[in-house]
Order: sequence, then C-alpha cells, then structure tokens
Amino acid sequence: MRLWITGFGSFRTISDNPSAALAMRLAVGVDGFEVESRILPVTYADALTAAAAIPPADLIVAMGVHGGDAVIRLETQALRTANETSDMAGTAGDAASLPPGPETIPSRIVIDPTGLEAVQLSDDAGGYLCNFWYYCLLASTETPCIFIHVPHSEVSRPDGPHIALDQQEKLVRRVIALLRARL
Repeated sequence: MRLWITGFGSFRTISDNPSAALAMRLAVGVDGFEVESRILPVTYADALTAAAAIPPADLIVAMGVHGGDAVIRLETQALRTANETSDMAGTAGDAASLPPGPETIPSRIVIDPTGLEAVQLSDDAGGYLCNFWYYCLLASTETPCIFIHVPHSEVSRPDGPHIALDQQEKLVRRVIALLRARL
C-alpha cells in the first residue's frame, strides 16, 4: 500500500515547523506502506500545484501546525474558504482559486481517537493554508485523506504549550495504523 504524507515548511515566526519534521521522520517508513513525503511551501499557489499532481496513493496524510493547545487534532472537514492573510509569497487567499466543490467537504476517512492520549477530532481546519490545502485535496481526489493538525514541539515553542516531537511521531504513527485498518 502507498502512503503520501505532506507537511508544511517554515512560515512567519515558525522556522522549525513540526509538521515538516514529522513528514520527514515518517518518510523513513511506516508499517504496511511504501511512503512518499513532501514538504509544501506555505503558499496558495504551491497547494494548488500539489493538488493537481497527487501521486498514486492508498492513503494521504496531510499535516500542519496549529497554534493552540498541546493536542493533535484530526480534522473532519474542510470548508470552501480562503483567508485573506498573505502567504509566504505575499499572495492573499482567494476561495475562487479553489477546485470546484461544495461549501463543506467531509473527510473520507475518520477514526475514533478514544484511547489515544492528546488526540481529538476537530471540525475546524483553520482559516489559513491548512484548510485551503485540505479542501484542495478533498476536492481533487477520491483517495482517503485526513488532515492532522499537530501542536508545537519543544523546538518550535519550548516555552508554550507543546508535545515533544518524539511523542507526536508515536501518536501520528498510531493514528496511521488505525487509518490503515479502515482501508
């Protein structure tokens, strides 16, 4: 089985994006999968380009960092919206540039995170590139995909709410194993 994993590169004040670090760690191997990973620049144009060139996969796991509490969030939907906040190329989001689709697209694969410490479901993928990218994925492919919002790590926010990167990796691997069982 094939797994495509994405994370985002640095942006604004986040020079060490934990989603990129996790995507690179998981690229080494995930039980039961041939893995391909990609770090996306934090731009709307790169999200659109990547969505137009999704590699063959049995599962897509997209990741991004959220700025809140020390919890991993499994996003259950994406909204047809784009934040007017400029990306790293200085371009504001534009919902008209999103692929055609309904106002809300539910995730095609969801698991119950009960029993997974610090993992919860979320229906808000944010208003920036995370939601934009997730909407692009859901509108562009029938492949089961999920967006995982990870918290900061000890590197990206040592003095605020965070989960150590090693622990995040263990939790994301457990989530992927549960997703694999549903394929």
